[in-house]
Amino acid sequence: DQRIQLLDALCDRKVEYKLGLAQQLLTGKMRFQDFVNKPWIDVPLSEFFTERSKPNSDRKETLVYSCTKNVGIIPQLERFGKRLASADLARYKIVESGDLVYDPMLLWDGSIGFVPKNGRGVVSPAYETFEVHEGANRDYFGVLLKNYNLLHSYKRISKGTNTRRRKAHSSDFLKLVVPMPPTKKEQDQIAHVLRTLQHEVDLLNAQRVQVERYKRGLLSRLMTCEDKLSS
Repeated sequence: DQRIQLLDALCDRKVEYKLGLAQQLLTGKMRFQDFVNKPWIDVPLSEFFTERSKPNSDRKETLVYSCTKNVGIIPQLERFGKRLASADLARYKIVESGDLVYDPMLLWDGSIGFVPKNGRGVVSPAYETFEVHEGANRDYFGVLLKNYNLLHSYKRISKGTNTRRRKAHSSDFLKLVVPMPPTKKEQDQIAHVLRTLQHEVDLLNAQRVQVERYKRGLLSRLMTCEDKLSS
């Protein structure tokens, strides 16, 4: 139990550190030495993404994705244990590996992400879908598009009379301006640091799962010994 509590505390601190560092790196407040003399620039998201809305007219694609806050783009079967999509997928949008997808009614809550590698499939026609330009590092944008500043901007561009049904339209999303490093090389370096930190968090979580599994196994063996002694 003490080991589990220690891992939980360490993981929480690591996540907090990553979030704080990401905020510094993604706003240009902290720079790598190689790039300090190259000022950041304000760039609209349209420089990195182009809307793409291709219907699954021939019904060939059957893998259905859902857009989530915590996991990003995930197969519907994996998320819910069953497919909830309509039987007829003709109106669903085709997405390619690496495409950007967001839920316009839940964008303000962080429901945005990239289609997994080798993950061609379809998403709800209600979702907004985008092709990603070569100048965009997906790992970099995977963090940037969920940071505090942009979440606040998503609320601002979400429109509608019903608070729970307000939508962030693709045209408004693409007009959002973000501070960006002037080269993709700096994007790549920032993404590498944040990816490494996330890997450390994942390792801590995996270690916790193993310790929890060991604890359950040990308890089971102890209970079995008690049963044998009492008999």
